[in-house]
Order: sequence, then structure tokens, then C-alpha cells
Amino acid sequence: MLAESEQQQPITYNHYYTDNVQKSRLDSTQKTIERAMEKVNVDPDDLEGTAVGNMSLERGV
Repeated sequence: MLAESEQQQPITYNHYYTDNVQKSRLDSTQKTIERAMEKVNVDPDDLEGTAVGNMSLERGV
């Protein structure tokens, strides 16, 4: 169920579930960006704190 829900907009009043889905999406997006930067030889630490759209590249945020 969680895997299916990650592909859709979370529709629930349970904020713990919604937070987990959103965190999972953010983690996935960050990993995708890091893999893309590795392919073009960009060190992610050089961009620490840089905002990409509405997402920060700071680790742990």
C-alpha cells in the first residue's frame, strides 16, 4: 500500500503517514539528484545548502 501511495498525492488526515510519504519522496528525489551529479562529476558537498526548486540539498533536512 505504501509503494502505491508514494506515486499519488497523499490523501489522509493522519499527519504521520503523510509526513512519511513526503519524506520518502524527498529522499528519493535527493538520491536521484546525487546520482545525476555523480554522472557529471559534481561533488554534492560543493552545493551544500543550495536550493533546487523548493528542495534544499542540505543533508538531514
